Amino acid sequence: MEVRSHREKGRKKMYLSKYCDDILTDRGQRYLIHTLAGRIDPVSPEIYEDYKRLKRNTEETVPEETKKFLMEGQYLLENEGQEKQMVEQAYESYQEKMKNKPVTFFNYITYDCNLRCGYCCYRYLDRETSVMDQAYIDNVFQAMAQMQEKSGRKCSRIVLSGGEPLLKENYDSVEYFFRKAKQHIGNEAAAGRKCIFTIFTNATQAPEYKELLTEYKDMVSLVFVTLNGKKEHHDGERITGDGRGSFDDVIKGIHTFLSLGINTLTVCNVGRKTVGQLPGIYEVARENKWIGHPNFKGCFVSRIKDHRQENDNVISEDELIKAVVSLMEEGELHEEFYNFGDLKQLKIALQFMEASRKNAKAGNYHQFSGCNNKGSQYSFSVDANIYACAPSMGLWEYAVGNFMPDIVYDKEMKDWWESRSFLNIPKCRDCSIAFLCGGGCAFEAVEKNGDCNNPNCSGIKNILKLFLETDAASRLKHDDLLYD
Repeated sequence: MEVRSHREKGRKKMYLSKYCDDILTDRGQRYLIHTLAGRIDPVSPEIYEDYKRLKRNTEETVPEETKKFLMEGQYLLENEGQEKQMVEQAYESYQEKMKNKPVTFFNYITYDCNLRCGYCCYRYLDRETSVMDQAYIDNVFQAMAQMQEKSGRKCSRIVLSGGEPLLKENYDSVEYFFRKAKQHIGNEAAAGRKCIFTIFTNATQAPEYKELLTEYKDMVSLVFVTLNGKKEHHDGERITGDGRGSFDDVIKGIHTFLSLGINTLTVCNVGRKTVGQLPGIYEVARENKWIGHPNFKGCFVSRIKDHRQENDNVISEDELIKAVVSLMEEGELHEEFYNFGDLKQLKIALQFMEASRKNAKAGNYHQFSGCNNKGSQYSFSVDANIYACAPSMGLWEYAVGNFMPDIVYDKEMKDWWESRSFLNIPKCRDCSIAFLCGGGCAFEAVEKNGDCNNPNCSGIKNILKLFLETDAASRLKHDDLLYD
């Protein structure tokens, strides 16, 4: 009688999910990851070799213990139809999540700015364009009310931005914007909806607005103020039109907000060359006695991006997280002081890790699009256009509508932004990490790769590898202050 090897038992053909991958840590531990099923599993070299053989040919025979392990983790499925059903269920959960996101309305009241920062992602804008007048502002608030009502969502965010919104020459327009915002927030409350109001500013002329801010301070939920480090470093990056540093004026501006009891968060724009400046923000805050102030909210870390072209100071999320973890492990950072809520890939990695720990069959981490804000973020600019993507603001070819003289939407362009999914991108639909990447940013795909149907890949695998090598990455605070 022929004795069959245990590797020859059970020859029934199975289906290996295409959304599986593996990660090898620097310590030599191998993990299998299943980005659809929400699995991260350490595996032995033997199981990994069996997995590789199945990946080459699912008709290969493997030990029963390996087969059982892969089936329990849903790496190995009965057939492709089972995988399609899992994708459909994940997509339904994703759509439900997107429907419940707050709608964020950025308002670029002017393109003008008193600073000339070399890394500014909006440096292409026409700084001579005038500020929004009352007619513009009236139509902006009319459009926001219509869009919020149509969305059916219970929460929205108004962001006053620029350029620099708090320029003293823009006082009349800003005062009118505040008045309309207060009225709008009241109308939203009457309709059973919440609306919060925030400001992005360099704060250099904030003292000029002290009287107005005093009147409306209860309306302002949070002010984001850019501070890139200690005086020498900040003044080297954030300079005025005549070449002066802005550090001293920024400090006065932050003191103005805090003296009025307005929640204030510093924002540090970090590049590849400047990650090491992060500890300096804490020192500045300590020296100015902001630490412990009830309205001081720490430092929001924002990486320097360039969606349209490359430059040597742009830093990817995986590079930034690796550098920050190194600072943490060396004891250079006060962890609770810094907020990394701007890092989308960090959030996805944390959510994926949590799904794996709970052995979840599905979770809220699935990314069917590389943009977390599609259908939930719009920008109104002084050029009278409406944009569905903040980085594309000011580039007319990306506008999804306009609000002057009337409010008109470009349905074709709006649908283009909101319909993009990795399932519709040939190079992405079968990618093993598609559910953690989503195909990347559509705007960058067009600007850098020539077509929105070209992927714009992320470094999510590098971030997961870091998570698996140290617990420091999982300690990074990432509160949702504006983005989600």
